[in-house]
Amino acid sequence: LQHLCLVTPNRRAGLFLKKYFSELASKAIWAPDVLSMEDFVEHINGISIQEPVGLLLEFYEVYCNIEKEKAEPLEEFLKWAPMLIKDFNDIDAHVSEPMQLFNNVLDAKKIESWNPDGQEPSDFQKKYLRFFERIKKYHDAFRGHLLQKHIAYQGLSYREAARMVKEDVAEIRWKHILFVGFNALNEAEEIIIRTLVKKGWADIIWDADKYYLENNSHEAGYFLRKYRKDWNMPIGGVEDNYSIASKNIFIYGLAKNVNQAKMAGIILKGMPAESFTQNQTAVVLANEELMLPVINSIPPNVEKLNITMGYPLRKTSIYGLFDAVFQMHLTTLRMRSAGSGLKSAFYHKDLVRLLRHPAIAMLWGDDDREMDEIIYRISSSNKAFLSFGALTRMSSDSSRFHQAFSFLFESFVQEPYGAVKALLQLMQLLDASYRQQAQEEGVEIEQAAWFADFESLYPIGIILRKLDAFMQGQGALHDLKTLFMLFQSMARESKLALVGEPLNGLQIMGMLETRNLDFKNLIILSANEDILPAGKTVNSLIPFDVKAAFGMPVYKEKDAVYAYHFYRLLQRAENVYIMYNTQTQDLGSSEKSRFITQLQLELPVWNPNIRIEEKIIALPSARDEMEHEIRIPKTPEVMMDLHAISEKKGFSPSTLSHYIRCSLFFYFRHIAGIKESAAVEETIEANTLGTVVHEVLEILYREKELEGKIVKTEHIKGMHSRVEALTAESFEKNYPGGDLKTGKNLLLHKVALRLVYNFLKAEEELLESLEKQNKHLTYVRAEENLKGSLEIDLDGQPTSVNFSGFADRIDRIGDVTRIIDYKTGKVDARELKFKEWEKVTRSSKQGKSFQLMMYALLYGQAYPQAQRLVPGILSLRNIKAGLLMLETPESKEIISPQSVEAFQEELEVLMQEIFNTSLSFTRTPDEANCLNCDFRVVCNR
Repeated sequence: LQHLCLVTPNRRAGLFLKKYFSELASKAIWAPDVLSMEDFVEHINGISIQEPVGLLLEFYEVYCNIEKEKAEPLEEFLKWAPMLIKDFNDIDAHVSEPMQLFNNVLDAKKIESWNPDGQEPSDFQKKYLRFFERIKKYHDAFRGHLLQKHIAYQGLSYREAARMVKEDVAEIRWKHILFVGFNALNEAEEIIIRTLVKKGWADIIWDADKYYLENNSHEAGYFLRKYRKDWNMPIGGVEDNYSIASKNIFIYGLAKNVNQAKMAGIILKGMPAESFTQNQTAVVLANEELMLPVINSIPPNVEKLNITMGYPLRKTSIYGLFDAVFQMHLTTLRMRSAGSGLKSAFYHKDLVRLLRHPAIAMLWGDDDREMDEIIYRISSSNKAFLSFGALTRMSSDSSRFHQAFSFLFESFVQEPYGAVKALLQLMQLLDASYRQQAQEEGVEIEQAAWFADFESLYPIGIILRKLDAFMQGQGALHDLKTLFMLFQSMARESKLALVGEPLNGLQIMGMLETRNLDFKNLIILSANEDILPAGKTVNSLIPFDVKAAFGMPVYKEKDAVYAYHFYRLLQRAENVYIMYNTQTQDLGSSEKSRFITQLQLELPVWNPNIRIEEKIIALPSARDEMEHEIRIPKTPEVMMDLHAISEKKGFSPSTLSHYIRCSLFFYFRHIAGIKESAAVEETIEANTLGTVVHEVLEILYREKELEGKIVKTEHIKGMHSRVEALTAESFEKNYPGGDLKTGKNLLLHKVALRLVYNFLKAEEELLESLEKQNKHLTYVRAEENLKGSLEIDLDGQPTSVNFSGFADRIDRIGDVTRIIDYKTGKVDARELKFKEWEKVTRSSKQGKSFQLMMYALLYGQAYPQAQRLVPGILSLRNIKAGLLMLETPESKEIISPQSVEAFQEELEVLMQEIFNTSLSFTRTPDEANCLNCDFRVVCNR
């Protein structure tokens, strides 16, 4: 056996093959060499297969040597080069003489660019065609460059091995070779295997079933039938399991991918313990994105587990930290290139993302309160960009903060090479911090809760050292964006190895990793079209018809590969559970795989002992469950809080509007006291703009000492000179630290000035109109704090409930008192009309009407002598419309006592509901009210 070599499609199949050899051996023997095809090829030609990013950098060197000064920068090159290298790989693996292929591709592109009207090609078309003219040159030069260094991409490595075997120059040290379990071969592999078989040095053992091999229309046997015909040789290793064996196949359709994972857990829970030994059971993920949900659904009766797929590095927390550092500097670069002049300042959201990362707390070493305080100061600074100096001053221990983090804030833009050094330093500091943390906790690192983060540092360190070596050896990389693209590309190829026992326990595998392996029990997830088989994505510069003509794999061949893997996996299984997603929103189609339909239509006819059942399983969504769960009862503590609101401040119109909008929102905001977290106001918010305008108008009238006096046009004209200064002061007070000199803030500052000037102009016009009518306007006061109360019946006890509200302005024209509310937004007069009183206290759409009626009620209680009240709204954006007045079922403009009485009755009913202990706080049935709610996530809306 020591003179025998067994070649398998992948290393995992070889591992299991060695296991079976060990079980057969009754004494010590020399094991045969068991190699994957890739390892066998490397043994023949001595060429190492280079990793993808290394290939890109080698290709860029070749490209620059060819194009000289016309070469594109690396950042642009990286946009098309990966696709071209993939095409080179396919060409070398499948096409013996590629010259004609390149000529055909060029001809096809010329036809695409042909102008039927006879016009000369545009400059873009000429550049496009020149690129395809030079692809052959790139290919030849790249191949020569790589082979000179004894490295290659996979297709080139296989092509060189095929050449050496064909020319009989390959050194093969075994007496015999067995190729085991292959299916779809590229042309280079065909040449290697056929040549060695023809010379008598090798044999090939296939793994197939008559069911799909003898059926000429079955795509799973497509390649095996092709080799049997082309090679003129019998196919060995063919069995008849599908005809003889009994099988139970259960097909489940479930909505959402996560429910498939949960269902897999339910199935595993029902299996006996012996099902997970001796590789009897496997969970196969056609969509590898389901790995984490499946792992989290594994039941306790599964004691041993092996996961053949690595965990993507880009999904780890530590990768997120390094990505955050890059993004922080890239945002600065982008803003500087946009002409903002912020060369050394960092965007506040990037800073918060970085400082909130758990690994930063690990570096800092103390509790989280210091970082929380810094983040709060960032959020309350109203500065969109902060320098590192400003950030340092926010720390209570500024020197320590500077020493701990200064290397992360050095300019990566001017010196990209320094970025790599800084990130390497970050990686080393984190490594030391995690090791120290393990000592302090008294645990082995492998047993720590944060072991995955620690383990992530190793592949990130490899990536950074590769970048460091490249930047020292190349002069091409001077751009931070390009460096980040390379970092992302390398991370995309990196995975964390998950610990497990590949020869025992439950196996969780991808579809391609099941090659040559058999399991008694199979659970296959995501059996949807576009996943199994994969969708028809185009990622090639070579046209479809050219690929087909030269024997390169297209959709038909790729579908045949998936079909073989699927049917070969099932051929010796006894219990098969196949699941597909019925929901269209998730990745892939909601249509079940065609393979499932084939099974249902063909297998029962082929073998009556094969039982197939299909069920659509409807599981209730988490949202449906929550629809009936959020109910906050009015406990004695809650009732105390409600009475406290009444006694201390009084219920305001806005507070009651919150209840009308949603009683649960009212509870969160006014009983639980949950506020919005502090956030940087990058641009002036609507409420800030409104506050500034209200404040400026109040100060203008106060400075003229007009309270209780008749307003004249000369008073208003005298206010104009103070508008700009007062507006600037108000913005400084209400928008501290904000930049009003550029961008949207500058425009909003101008808007505030325009709103004030327009109001003053309208006020002048009103006064002139009143003078012509021999009337005058008396300015009563601004920001009137209106207070009042109602006696309501609570559980048979009369209880006084207090109310309060601030009216922006009270004035009087003749015997009519106007209660005015300023709105900086546009107001539709239709919002102030209603026909049914109960709507005022029940509909959130009548919020403005409710507010004005509250003002009329409270003012009437405070000043009973004021009989003729006109509550209204001045829309400062539509100032020409004048005062928008309320229209009730009983009265228009002037609010009648009957209207006040009708409103008071409805208000009493509303307050009785609020204080009713048998009614809980619940979500509003009108989901339109939830669109801009702060608590949407909490409510699952």
